[in-house]
Amino acid sequence: ILNKSKSEEIIELTRKICKKSNELANLGTKSQIISKTFTESSSQSAIDIKPILKNVSADIDRRFKHSTITVECADSLTAQADHRLQVLIENLADNAIRHNTSSTPEVFLSARAVEDDLVKLTVADNGPGIPKTEQQVITAEEEISSLTNASGFGLWIVRRLTKEYNG
Repeated sequence: ILNKSKSEEIIELTRKICKKSNELANLGTKSQIISKTFTESSSQSAIDIKPILKNVSADIDRRFKHSTITVECADSLTAQADHRLQVLIENLADNAIRHNTSSTPEVFLSARAVEDDLVKLTVADNGPGIPKTEQQVITAEEEISSLTNASGFGLWIVRRLTKEYNG
């Protein structure tokens, strides 16, 4: 029979194993997304932005029950993009929720026309902001390495796609 302290130690170790397993699974998923996103051919055309934002919102609502997500976008707003725009927005929204320390994480997705051929997309949240090391991944001051947090892959995807969209 295990004494109480050994039992608590086993429970804590089991939690750590589960957490690391989830992190590893997330890393594998991100790797698959990177491969699919940048190896499939795609061509940009005028796409409706609001359904993309609504899809991301529904996905966040399904995966993160404790969060709130708000979408603001005109019904007829289009931009020159492709299916990868949803990948970009999903990565930003996921990052905003996953790394938010608020008791009720909030994400705000907004898109609006700023010129005839330019759309401004905003992903805002009530979290602590992006850590300096991960900001460097976005600005290309630092490449992703084995020392970089796995969430940096999502930000790398964002950086790469944003450049492809001339953003």
